[in-house]
Amino acid sequence: MIIAVLAAVGLGFGRPAPDATPGPSIPAVPTPPIAPSFPSFRIHVDQAVPAGTRDPAAHKAQSRLWFAHGAWWAVMTAPERPAITIHRLDPISDTWIDTETLVDERTNAKADAQWDGEHLVIASAVDTSGASGAARIIRFAFDEGSARFVMESDFPVRISDLGVEGIVVARDSTGVLWVAYMKDAQVYVNHSTDNDAVWGHPVALPWPDSFTTPDDIASVVAFGEGRIGVLWTNQRIGSILFTTRRDGDPEDTWTEPEVALNGQDLADDHLNAKVTADGTLLVAVNTSLDEPETPNPESALTVLLERHLDGTWARHLFGRVRDRHTRPMILIDDRAGLVYMFATSPTIGGTVYVKWSSLDAIEFPAGLGEPFMVGEGGAAIADPTSTKNPVDAAEGFVVLAFDKANGRYVHATVGGTTAPAASPWPSDGTIPSTVYFSDTFEPWAAGATPGNGWELRDPREGTLTIATDPTHGHVAVLGAVAERVDARVCKPFTTLDTRPVTIEISAQAGPQGSSDVVGLSVRGIGGELGSLRFGQGGDFSYYDGAVKVRSDVPYQPGAWYRIRAVVDQVGRSVTIQVVDEASGRRVVSAAGLAWRSADEPAAVSLCVQVPGGTAGSTLAFDDALVRQP
Repeated sequence: MIIAVLAAVGLGFGRPAPDATPGPSIPAVPTPPIAPSFPSFRIHVDQAVPAGTRDPAAHKAQSRLWFAHGAWWAVMTAPERPAITIHRLDPISDTWIDTETLVDERTNAKADAQWDGEHLVIASAVDTSGASGAARIIRFAFDEGSARFVMESDFPVRISDLGVEGIVVARDSTGVLWVAYMKDAQVYVNHSTDNDAVWGHPVALPWPDSFTTPDDIASVVAFGEGRIGVLWTNQRIGSILFTTRRDGDPEDTWTEPEVALNGQDLADDHLNAKVTADGTLLVAVNTSLDEPETPNPESALTVLLERHLDGTWARHLFGRVRDRHTRPMILIDDRAGLVYMFATSPTIGGTVYVKWSSLDAIEFPAGLGEPFMVGEGGAAIADPTSTKNPVDAAEGFVVLAFDKANGRYVHATVGGTTAPAASPWPSDGTIPSTVYFSDTFEPWAAGATPGNGWELRDPREGTLTIATDPTHGHVAVLGAVAERVDARVCKPFTTLDTRPVTIEISAQAGPQGSSDVVGLSVRGIGGELGSLRFGQGGDFSYYDGAVKVRSDVPYQPGAWYRIRAVVDQVGRSVTIQVVDEASGRRVVSAAGLAWRSADEPAAVSLCVQVPGGTAGSTLAFDDALVRQP
């Protein structure tokens, strides 16, 4: 291979250097090869995504793949419905299988995945100005029986009030999860506290240079000996900056920002960071030197930044303006001592190229690099993504990208010396059960507000807090505070298909009030489909269409009841059952109840409700579950 020893923009590529403005290029000098040829690989064109899905393999700082339990997995848009699910790469067919484990029902959410050997943690958000795009943390466990990941109890957890751009997650050496993202042109961080489900409040980094432009991005990475670091671009001042903290220090203890790159047009909204086995930080970035009206084709466009253990930075040229690279992504192969760097060219999408270098002395050959994913027949392949973790070409790894022209995923399987084993995926064609949420409220302390998505219709109407119960442990308690206004709290869900939805909840009503306490209400977009009520007359009641039915079965205030509703989304009916938890006796059973709001298209939320203005009107609830089938 030919190594380009270049200082194309006067930045001192390959060694720490002071900031400088772009200067003339230096001719390339041939050097001996540094590594064998790139491992063999095979390309597979994957499924198309639903119309309206925007760039599902982006964002540049995020990672969407991981290797676990003998297989490669990915966060991908489901092929036939607008939802993001976990997919598994089948080694025999070399195709992605949708495991129907829901990650995010928001079609254009962008997700970042981290597998730590025990838990899969995914951070997901939509870049919007409203609450609908709020950032979430979801944790998954691997189920050996079904060979798939399943969402753990009390997730997802909402960790921001509004939508954010490009959320990235990392776990530090003490087990704390950290996220970084951009909002309103500023860098924000947040972290877990008592456990992965309990989070603090987002905090903006305190320095003036953390105020950026709306087109900048941030990232977070665990590195070195017990440190966490936040990277961000700032096109306002032309810098890429980095701040760190030692794990376990006070949460507001951050170092003064280090300048990884600085100069006119030397920052762009491209970051992809990985860490070597010895703690060296590598960051693939783009400059903006292609944006002047008459750009110099010899200027550096794509660069690999290297932060040494002593805190000094080196810069290594990957591609020039003439190469038109964009959206670089790197992978570390510690065993081979190599870094692989991938980038798309041209910038609008086309072919993904790869270059590689020894980690001991990083230098890349001149030119575009080796063609990796070739955009043939009008394809515009872009946004390469893979795993946060180190890879091993001898064992094989996977890179995922997206063909913008045809709306399809494309993946490449690289290296690997052993034949694929038989797929453990069930082959009988059955559709696995999907749990949309299973909330126990155990992560939150008494007096706290649960963070797993239960929202008051209006905070002025009531309160939702955690309390303790001798039989249930931690429970959620809804109480009304406003006169003559019912307090309602709901948790939304989006089903993957039209199969029946099973909804369960344990509920305990307080003293009888002036109107019904609603122990379970299944609602559509604007109205109720079915409900089970602790009636004001002391009996259970429910609706059959528009008709309210009094069951003549009394309930006991203070007693716990398990309520189940099975919603038939095709037949538009509801079956309700109620079991007295103390005795295990079924006390209410009603099948084929017509939807109360006949025009609703589907079930979208589980709610409970108490009447306002009634002394002692409360409802405790626990163990809420929504699943298909």
